[in-house]
Amino acid sequence: MISDYFGGAFSSRLNEVIRVQKGLTYGARGGFAPARLDGRFEVSTFSKTETTAAAVKAGLDEIARLRTEAPSEHELGDTKANFVGKVVLSRETPQQVADELWRAELHGLPADHFEKTLARVAKTGPEECMSLAREAVDPTKLIVVVVGNAEKLKAELEKIAPVTVVK
Repeated sequence: MISDYFGGAFSSRLNEVIRVQKGLTYGARGGFAPARLDGRFEVSTFSKTETTAAAVKAGLDEIARLRTEAPSEHELGDTKANFVGKVVLSRETPQQVADELWRAELHGLPADHFEKTLARVAKTGPEECMSLAREAVDPTKLIVVVVGNAEKLKAELEKIAPVTVVK
């Protein structure tokens, strides 16, 4: 859920601020990337050299906002509708249904995992989103990777955080 309203959908907070409001990129996305034994929270975007530091700062600000501002009813409603729509589209063919069941088996999930997930999504409120964001996203443990001309980027990025240049 957080992934969609934060950065997983075109209308997400991240894209709205970095792309639409600030005009720093053509697109930005982010959220949780779960795996069987671990996962990560990531944000990705691209920008011109001159606006890279501003884009990084805007992304970090949105991460902070994720932990302090609950999703609005509109954001949560759009997120739920988007999530359900993705599930419907992922079950259009017998092959897709078989793939879903295989993934459940591969990851040790019960066969009804996806139905239970849909039920949980329907019940999720702003409080659960805030709780997860505060528990799972720690801004003090972020690793920021910027690819570009270090000579032109380093001074502006150092205003945000310490910089290590890797050649």
